[in-house]
Amino acid sequence: MKKSALFAFLMTACVLAGVAGCTRDKATSGTTSVLASTTGSSAGTTTPAIAPDSSPIPKSINDVGTYGEDLYDELKMGRSKRTKDLLDSLRAAAKELPRDDRLKPQRATVESAIASLGKAMTTRNHPAALEAANQTTLASAQMTASFSGPIPAGVLVLEYYGRELEIWSARKDVTRLKRTAAALTANWNNTDVTSVPSTPQLEALSPPPVLFDRFNILTFEEGTPDNKFTAQVNWNLDRFGATLRGTRYGKVLSPDSAATFATVAAGTVPNDIELGAKTLVDLEGRFDITESIRVALGAENLLDEYPDPNTALANPTGTTSFSNYSPFGRSGRFVYGRLSYKF
Repeated sequence: MKKSALFAFLMTACVLAGVAGCTRDKATSGTTSVLASTTGSSAGTTTPAIAPDSSPIPKSINDVGTYGEDLYDELKMGRSKRTKDLLDSLRAAAKELPRDDRLKPQRATVESAIASLGKAMTTRNHPAALEAANQTTLASAQMTASFSGPIPAGVLVLEYYGRELEIWSARKDVTRLKRTAAALTANWNNTDVTSVPSTPQLEALSPPPVLFDRFNILTFEEGTPDNKFTAQVNWNLDRFGATLRGTRYGKVLSPDSAATFATVAAGTVPNDIELGAKTLVDLEGRFDITESIRVALGAENLLDEYPDPNTALANPTGTTSFSNYSPFGRSGRFVYGRLSYKF
């Protein structure tokens, strides 16, 4: 994965003045993959979700992405010596793409991008060549979601967005920059406990106490959202301004603290609670009374969303209505007003 492209996406999207705001969560580990795309010819079209399987990613799919990315880099640096050979290699890899019906839209994108690449390189249309080369990387990234690979497809898509920002920044195309910078930022989290600690002293006891049982393992593996998406748009017109933000948290498991692997194996049904995915919407309107005084009115959690409530078994006293595993608060809508003065 080219770090420069991903860095460009994360940094440029957050600093584009007057374009769009975005947040970047603390990096998380994982392999859960999602796909995203912006609208417009350069950003590709939204494609239906591809059902994944456990098969390894075919070499031809990886090759399409690699040759497309290498072509982009050579074109960007103005090095024309290798571009023809890379385009030939890209064409050869495209011919070997799996004939799987699930991949038909992406194969069509690759074929169209290769045709555009050939034409742009012949006419020396540098911006169009960059755009077409990047399209092949998007199609390759989307195809990887159908297989089992070491890098999440969503991360590869982020690289595509990074190159999009490079293209439109160089061309000073504010409209396309707005479109790309307003795209989703995302977190993927997939944690697996692969070993459990033990000590000789505890193992010598009869029976040996379980140091790290079902509750602890599920807390690590499923106690945080498996994904999180944030989209934010800022709008300004003269003295007026507004911000609209949406945040979607994936599902979370609140495990039964009393259940162990032994009790579950013996037939006891655990009282786990699955907290479903939720989307929170924030909205703020602003008005500059003068160049120094601004008044704002807004609402966090505008739609008054709450986590899924605890079951009666998990809340026998009636004092714990919601699980502490919820990724957001349980206070509901918060409306505020703000008056600020700029010195």
